[in-house]
Amino acid sequence: MLTGSKDALIKIHDLRMYGKREMDMFQGHSEQITAIAWHPYKEDLFASSCHGGGIFFWKVESGLLEKIEKAHTSMIWDLAWHPSGTFLASSGNDHKMRYWGRMKPNEDINYANNQKNAPPYQG
Repeated sequence: MLTGSKDALIKIHDLRMYGKREMDMFQGHSEQITAIAWHPYKEDLFASSCHGGGIFFWKVESGLLEKIEKAHTSMIWDLAWHPSGTFLASSGNDHKMRYWGRMKPNEDINYANNQKNAPPYQG
């Protein structure tokens, strides 16, 4: 299970130990964590968001993969992966919903939101 909090840390807990055992911790956000979402079928991939409007993509084994500093102009309320895992939707306090995903099937994942110079992400 993943948790995020005001201390800007993301932690993985082992539920077999009733959540008492922290298995790993991820640091990178500078503000409180507002949403976390596991990829629907890549068990080692997840996305997180923060109060400042940033989205980070993580791999459990290697840590931070990519970050989009200003995905929204203010706090992100929620993140949700499409069931196919090809894109991530985000909604924020800026009253916008944004989509981050592949341009074509079987392409390397490039999380770009119809913006120029969006950062690449390899999945």
